[in-house]
Amino acid sequence: MKVMTLFEPDLFISDSKDEKEGLLTQHLKWWLRIVSIGELPGTTNKLLAFCRESMFALVICVSVLVQLLADSAVSGDLFGVRIGLAVYASVFSILLFQLRRCNIQACLRLLVQVSSVLDVHAKPRAKAHLASTARRSATVIRYYVVYACLAEVASVLALCIPRPYWHKFLASGMHQMLGGSWEILASVVRWCLTLVQCVNGVFCVVADYTVVLLIFTTFLSMAAMFEAISEALEVSDKKEKYPHPHQFDSHPLKDSCNFVSPSKTGPCNRLWARLQSILTLASLQMDAALSDLLPHILIANVVVPLLSTVEMVLHGLESDVFAVGMAPLVLAVFVPLCLVGDAMGTARLHLTDKACAGPWLEETIEIRKLRLGMVQVSQGRGGCLGGIGIGKLDRETCANALKSWFSFLQVLMNLVE
Repeated sequence: MKVMTLFEPDLFISDSKDEKEGLLTQHLKWWLRIVSIGELPGTTNKLLAFCRESMFALVICVSVLVQLLADSAVSGDLFGVRIGLAVYASVFSILLFQLRRCNIQACLRLLVQVSSVLDVHAKPRAKAHLASTARRSATVIRYYVVYACLAEVASVLALCIPRPYWHKFLASGMHQMLGGSWEILASVVRWCLTLVQCVNGVFCVVADYTVVLLIFTTFLSMAAMFEAISEALEVSDKKEKYPHPHQFDSHPLKDSCNFVSPSKTGPCNRLWARLQSILTLASLQMDAALSDLLPHILIANVVVPLLSTVEMVLHGLESDVFAVGMAPLVLAVFVPLCLVGDAMGTARLHLTDKACAGPWLEETIEIRKLRLGMVQVSQGRGGCLGGIGIGKLDRETCANALKSWFSFLQVLMNLVE
């Protein structure tokens, strides 16, 4: 654990001397700089940015994908198909950073804005929950960094151990033009292209797991912020102290901080409505970035583990290393994604419940309309984690997918027996 804590300072960045700045705000600022190319100092960060969103990485991925599919067509082996599908998903991960980086940056900026306000005005319990979310996100990042390294090792071993077929055809064509020893030429061609495949594996792992961690962080953060707003709207018999509007003259949200004197039965004012509006806009930005690309990205976490499981059931201990490494992805990535999406949806429903439980008869017409607007916004369908053709990722989707998964696996085991 002491070794893992060495990474903690790198995951929290503070640009100001504000002592009230919370851990979640610092963590989201770190993510904003990670997504922005060249804004985070250090050779390592520039190299990671090159691996996950450069045109060179995209060209290498597409080239290796074509080669793997051609090798599978010649050999008739599904090994190249499984790796090719994983590379196919990585191509869309790279395209996500190339084409939708503006949406991701806009979402993170909005989340930083909301988090900085909640650091000042949220209840103590909500502030503790926000800090806990930041620490949880940092722990998840450290875990997946280790998991990504193990996945890369499995990919390299899977590419180096088997004897491929594609290099023989390429070496035969080069032998007719250049002459020389066919065996030496075939060996040189094999290991040179294997090196290119291993480099491609680094590009794929960096892009894929950066996308997964980005989704975890943004949707966990939005869920925690929705919960913080819900707690602020919670009915309470204790009269709480709220700042005077003139204290926000220098605040970025000063135009929306027209406070209404809170009653002892529960506050509702324009500040919380404004924060909810910004959070909803942030979720819509992520929805615009992910909705059409996420189904392709999930191929590496659903379809490839399914094919890897088939390989392990059919061949047992003789299965390749890639199948062993990719089979657990459905539990290590897909299930947590569904749980994160479910947490986001549940937090929005909690906000609806807390807003509905307010003192409607004791409030003015203006505040009642404000509260009703918050209820309607919380019940909107957009902004949830999901994609075109797959729907929302939540507990129900996860349960249905796992049920189909294990049913297929049971049928396959019965056929093998």
